[in-house]
Amino acid sequence: MEALAFIEELGRNGEVIRRHALNQLPACIGRGYDADVLVDDPYVAARHLEIRLTADGELEAVDIGSLNGTFRFGDKTRLSASRIHSDDMFRIGQTQLRIRLPGQTIPAELPLPQRTWDRHPLVFAGSVVLLICFTAWDQCVNTFKTDISDIFALPITFFSVLLIWVAVWSLVCRMLHGKANFLAHGIVAFAGFSVLAFVGILTDYLNFAFDLHGFDLAWKICLAAIFAAILHRHLRLTVRLSRHVLFVLVISLAAVIFGGIGGLNSVSNANKPGLQSFNGAIKPSAFLFVKGIHSDQFVGLAEQLKENADKDAGAMTH
Repeated sequence: MEALAFIEELGRNGEVIRRHALNQLPACIGRGYDADVLVDDPYVAARHLEIRLTADGELEAVDIGSLNGTFRFGDKTRLSASRIHSDDMFRIGQTQLRIRLPGQTIPAELPLPQRTWDRHPLVFAGSVVLLICFTAWDQCVNTFKTDISDIFALPITFFSVLLIWVAVWSLVCRMLHGKANFLAHGIVAFAGFSVLAFVGILTDYLNFAFDLHGFDLAWKICLAAIFAAILHRHLRLTVRLSRHVLFVLVISLAAVIFGGIGGLNSVSNANKPGLQSFNGAIKPSAFLFVKGIHSDQFVGLAEQLKENADKDAGAMTH
């Protein structure tokens, strides 16, 4: 028998969750087991809405005395009965319904997605190499270490920690959707933290070369925004949330994490007045972009200053 109409139950973002064909009218929509279309929503009555044929052969939606009422989507006016046109959307309880008539045109099918750059093994490998290079470079410059094992100890440790991070996200994704998306999560993590490492190195050099310490808050906000983008992409791959909920969740997590890191740094440095960062105070002269003097000349001037101070001290004692 040809269906007389179709009821589509929609998700939060307008996606079709279920379709129901109405082969006879009237048809009842509700939570009760005797309904023709079952809706699993505690705010929907057992027999909530009925689809009927009018005397002139048109379809009509009639509320069957429900407690919470029936509303046309986007309108707050409670309906008792309403003529149905193709693509009409109604809300009962917290459920959105779309009523479609036979012959409704639908969009053409989409092509199956091909492997894109954000899931390509070469992109994953490249992001891993970038992260190791950035962290090794920073380790070499900031600590003046020359031994290869010392330089790459921290990058390899960081690589191992990020692998665990990616594995956890992939496991959660597999549990929720049956697909781990390991490459996608890996590229997000390694590429994102590579950007964080690069921005950190660039910030460090700019602060050292041009004395831009007044912009510390701006740099921290920039780093927090990059970290929030990493979290956002991980969550988009893992959970199905509306954009607004996802945005609030990401901002809250980033604020808590970066606020906690900043608080720990403040507590650890509270009893160290006058503390100056080694990384911001000392770097090889090759990385200094402002006019200065050679290190040997600096040491000579320091020795001369000490000799003058010693002479002055000796003259004062006599």
